[in-house]
Parts: sequence; structure tokens; C-alpha cells
Amino acid sequence: MSCSNKTTFDPAMPSLLPKSPFPVVGRLAKCWLFTFREPAETAAPLLPEPLELIVRDGFAFWNVVVCELEAMRPAGFPAGSGMKCRQVGYRLYARWRPNGMPIDGLHFLRSECDSGAMTLAGNALTDFKFHHAKINFDESEERTRIGVDTKGARVDATIDRQTPPALTAGSPFDSLYEAKAVLAYKPAALAPVDKDRVRVLSITRDETAWTSQIVHTPETHFEYLANRPKITPEICYEVAPITYRWNAARTIRRMRPEA
Repeated sequence: MSCSNKTTFDPAMPSLLPKSPFPVVGRLAKCWLFTFREPAETAAPLLPEPLELIVRDGFAFWNVVVCELEAMRPAGFPAGSGMKCRQVGYRLYARWRPNGMPIDGLHFLRSECDSGAMTLAGNALTDFKFHHAKINFDESEERTRIGVDTKGARVDATIDRQTPPALTAGSPFDSLYEAKAVLAYKPAALAPVDKDRVRVLSITRDETAWTSQIVHTPETHFEYLANRPKITPEICYEVAPITYRWNAARTIRRMRPEA
């Protein structure tokens, strides 16, 4: 299901550079995907037209990625020329209906990056809304402690690999398996240009190489989400290292019926 959104489009400050004009490749060396549910009526104002929330049983869903990227570079450049950084991204599951067939993906509301150069380049060339931050992973075989230090979006979260995960009370899913299947996001970023156009950045990955496991998260403090009292953790899954290709963005226009 999806939720119709009646908020008006608020265009961001125009950029002098095109957004995501060329493909970029890199490797997710570490990756955790924290998902949260929130009543659709409170999440809807965050999503600009013409996007719609993807909804299940009255809930919208957040996908917060925490990752370490290696060899990030324009496609065609050697891996040795790439950059390494850690990032956090706050995304809502969203849908765009330009011409009948819906396009599902994620809409970015905010991102963090521990590289100043990547933060500047990301804000100039993407729709990811980067902020510079200190991002630390304190790791052992049993658990990983994630710390993010930045104004307004500090994070203190723990991945516990020894305790079996479980659904939180009130989940709209019947099992962890169902939650993982439904919340497996479509690899595309959706950024409205105006009320009739959306920029779609698709991601190419080897789906046969995509491996993940649901993990227990005893501590999940995300300051950016803390002022949303009706938000609840859903599941978190840990993703094995995998190569990604962020393709050049396409702007897709809604076809209006002829008068």
C-alpha cells in the first residue's frame, strides 16, 4: 500500500551542477540497515510531492543506513584512486507513480559523512543532504558499537550478534522473515525536481551476492529521530560486503493526459 501525500513541493536551493551526472562505483565494506516504523499521518509531512509513502497497516517506514565505503570513484577509474569514508543516511520508503507503473525507492532527508571532501562533493553532486560528522565503529566478534558525533544527529547504537533478534511489540509483521522480506528496499533514490518530475538514482548490485542477517539492537539512540515520539524500531539487518554501482540519475516526468 501507499499513502497519498498532500504536502506541497518545497524546492531546494538550485545547484549550479547537475545531480548525479555520472556513475560511481565502490564497495560497502560494512553496512547496517536500521528500520523504524512511524504512523503514516505523522511521517507524511516529511515527504515532498509528488512522492507517496509506502505504507503497511497504517505505518510508514524509515531506513537508516550506517556504512563504511571503500574505493569510491567515478566508474572507469582504477580502484586505487578511490576514497574511503563512513556514512549515515536517513531515508523514507517512498513511491513515485509517473506513468502507471510505480517506482519504489528511498527518499533521503539527511546524511552524515566523516570525510570533508566527500561531504562537499556529495552536496554539490547528489541529493543526499550531507553533514560532516565523526563516525566511529568499536567492533568485536560479538558486537559493534556505533557512535556518530554531529550537531542534531548524534547516534549511539549497539549491534549484538549473540542475542537472538525479535519483533518489537505492535509490529505489523507476523515474523522476522516477513519483516525482512517486506523491508528489503528497492535500490533507488527518489528526489523530486518539481510536482511532475522526479530524479531517480538507481543502484546496480549483484543480487545473488546480497547477504544479510537480522541482528539484535539493544541500544538505538538516533538523535535526529528522537523528537518523533511515535517512531519505533522495527528490525536491523547487517549486510555482508558487496560492490555497488550508483548509476547516473534520470529525471522522469509524469505524463499528463491530453486535453
